[in-house]
Amino acid sequence: MGNLSQTMDKKQTPQSKHRTSSGEKLLTLPGINEAIEIVEQFAWVRSVDDAINIGGEGGLGEKARQLINQSETEALGDFLELEVVGEYIDDVFDGWLEIMAVEAGLKIAELWDLSEAAGRYLSKLIYFGKNTSSPAEVNFLPILLVSMDEQKSNTLKEHNQELEAKGVFIASTEQIMKGHIYLDVTELPYQSLRSAYAAIGLCRKYMGIIKKDIQAGAPSKIDSEKAMEAVYLKNEDESSKSIAKKLGFKIYSKDNPSGSYPLFYKYYKLGVELQDKLAKLEKFLSTVHPGTDL
Repeated sequence: MGNLSQTMDKKQTPQSKHRTSSGEKLLTLPGINEAIEIVEQFAWVRSVDDAINIGGEGGLGEKARQLINQSETEALGDFLELEVVGEYIDDVFDGWLEIMAVEAGLKIAELWDLSEAAGRYLSKLIYFGKNTSSPAEVNFLPILLVSMDEQKSNTLKEHNQELEAKGVFIASTEQIMKGHIYLDVTELPYQSLRSAYAAIGLCRKYMGIIKKDIQAGAPSKIDSEKAMEAVYLKNEDESSKSIAKKLGFKIYSKDNPSGSYPLFYKYYKLGVELQDKLAKLEKFLSTVHPGTDL
């Protein structure tokens, strides 16, 4: 995917209005913000681990080496408070976040059943941050799938920035995701290209390709924090009725004297699904290392 900090072109495209709404819809999907936070946490933990390793070898000065080699738990806190350690972690964090963002974007898209374009968008969003790079500044780029010998493939890679500036992302056959449809446009006339869209729609239908981020309709209004809180409270052996009351879900007692709370069950089911997805994301991130080829 290349170096995010160097090759991501953040210029707005003529379709930026559509892309902004697509990006906003992605961020409202339950669990997406939590997934982004997990990626950031993993990058920070890896950065701290690097600091501990190099500090223990004396790479951050004698004081840092002495602290990290002490057995007392308080020594780790003192080590992390050293200015030289904080600066090192900040420097390393940027590199780790880039590595994690590249790998995690497509993994999140896979777990949440999102499109490949959404995965690339999420990679950019994780790296640049929600506050420093708004969805309007990040482009969804259509993919051009290429199959060629290594020499020609390397030639295209040399012109990657130029091609991205034209609004496309070049991918080789080794990079494509399973369950996606790719259209060969090498010798396709414009009229045939337009007519192919209907066939693509049918292929999506018959293959069962339904991606949440490209479905029509308003985004979900479900509060993912509430959903996971419902699971936590249930695991603490609280009654469903008690949890429903605590989380502000309506309790219906007209036809059922003991009360019914369908919204609680909806949130609880979603919470279980989100916890499973986030656990799978954490397991995946634990395998990511510099130079990992996944």
